[in-house]
Amino acid sequence: MKKYQIIIIMSLGLESLTKWQLERMGYDEIVVKNGRIEISGTIEDIAMLNLKLSTADRVLILLDSFNAVTFEELYEKVYDFNWLDLLDERSNFLIQGTSKDSKLFSISDCQRITERAIIDRLQTVYDTKWFEKKGPRYQLQISLVEDKAELTLDTTGPGLHKRGYRQESGKAPLRENLARALIELSFYSKERPFIDLFCGSGTLAIEAAHFARNIAPGINRDFDYRHWSEENDKIFHKLRRKALKEIDFDSTLDILASDIHGGIIDEAIKNAEKAGVKNDIRFITRDFRKVQLKDNYGVLISNPPYGLRMSDKKEEQNILKDLGKKMKNLKTYSWYIITPNKNFEKIIQRKADRRRKLYNGNIETQFYQFYGPKPKR
Repeated sequence: MKKYQIIIIMSLGLESLTKWQLERMGYDEIVVKNGRIEISGTIEDIAMLNLKLSTADRVLILLDSFNAVTFEELYEKVYDFNWLDLLDERSNFLIQGTSKDSKLFSISDCQRITERAIIDRLQTVYDTKWFEKKGPRYQLQISLVEDKAELTLDTTGPGLHKRGYRQESGKAPLRENLARALIELSFYSKERPFIDLFCGSGTLAIEAAHFARNIAPGINRDFDYRHWSEENDKIFHKLRRKALKEIDFDSTLDILASDIHGGIIDEAIKNAEKAGVKNDIRFITRDFRKVQLKDNYGVLISNPPYGLRMSDKKEEQNILKDLGKKMKNLKTYSWYIITPNKNFEKIIQRKADRRRKLYNGNIETQFYQFYGPKPKR
């Protein structure tokens, strides 16, 4: 089976988590860079990565790399790639571009020239002046960094954070793969209670249930690579059937998700139902201050409302201060807060056991971690 150079893209700060998952999946010779990991594999590996990677954004195939400092060089190198092995006259190929610290800094020109080179190459075989692009989608990207160009093919389609269950969302929702990363960075396991006091669209609670039940993140969504050939689609369905058999349907979970806004809770319930875990999560509409919690070694992970989502900075500080007071009385809890507020420790007057910088889309956040004792057996 043909081997590909595979590039896995993730948000900055999630490289180590994605690497650990790859190692658990049996991969070695893993090359880690900022925001990306490089491995080699077959189309089955590409299918498996898209289905099971929990903290990544995309799975790309590296088609070619070369130096390019003029548009003539760019055109010639792109033209030289054997596009006829990849595309036909119906293929819906789309060109995206990026450029950083390169002489070819005009992204639109790089995209236009790349597309022109591909069309000219295809026209050596297909006698047509216009490609209708009505076939399967091929998302191509020409990326230039310090005059080195990379041609990549996106196998994923919509980003891997789009699990397919979140039809509704609150303001500034937490991306699904970041929510999963927070869970994997915590002490949560299916034997412990899980709590989110500011659940919004329910993402953290849903991802906790998927994590506990071993539900593959991509089990209910589509991927671009599936549509490139019948064989690719067969591979997807084979791996999906195997992933369905690996789901833990037997464990009893204790997951609580609350929010002060009833309308948002209704949306969260719809999302949980679509995700197949509605019965695993207890949703309540309540101010977090009035939520009664047992001091029973729970794991709390929350994304409290903050300045970017609120008009009142003082209200934000009061929420964080009261949250700190509430958690102070739960001696056995391990609790984790993600917020862009860099003064969180000062506001609650407590030093986190660990702090980690993470990105929710383009928003820089801090993940504050407070460790409780291990549960007694």
